[in-house]
Amino acid sequence: MKLTRQEMMQYKDLLENLEPGDQTYTFHCKQGDQNDRLNIKFDSSGEYYLFHCLHCGAGGRLNSRAHSATARLQRPKRYPEGHVSKFVRLPEDLRIAGETWDVRATHWVKQYGITDEELLWNGIGYSPSRGRVILPVYRETELQGYLERKIFDEDPG
Repeated sequence: MKLTRQEMMQYKDLLENLEPGDQTYTFHCKQGDQNDRLNIKFDSSGEYYLFHCLHCGAGGRLNSRAHSATARLQRPKRYPEGHVSKFVRLPEDLRIAGETWDVRATHWVKQYGITDEELLWNGIGYSPSRGRVILPVYRETELQGYLERKIFDEDPG
């Protein structure tokens, strides 16, 4: 049996605490007396997570590329003393999937086949003040910038 990406993403809080080469066990299925038999291993290369339930045999592989938009935004970056950098910030009123969006913003993402899972995975949101869908651009886990897509016909941009 294969675990879906959505099933693996349920464990994102655990994934955020793993370093490359680490592994952990957690609860997955109801088989057996001790249910904490789902093994999650963060590959030593840091490229992916491996999942395998020792009870039911379900498993899967999840790409580690910034598995959570929230984790990417909250993970502190360490710079050498005296380092000067430019900060890119997403709009303060950015609404991620699951929050209230303008109907036209929802229509825009659906017409391009973007799923709710992909919205969360990639941190795609809607900014009411800009009236646009916001698509963040990351390198590794660092925000590099973002694209804005207009959703209103009367928007000249």
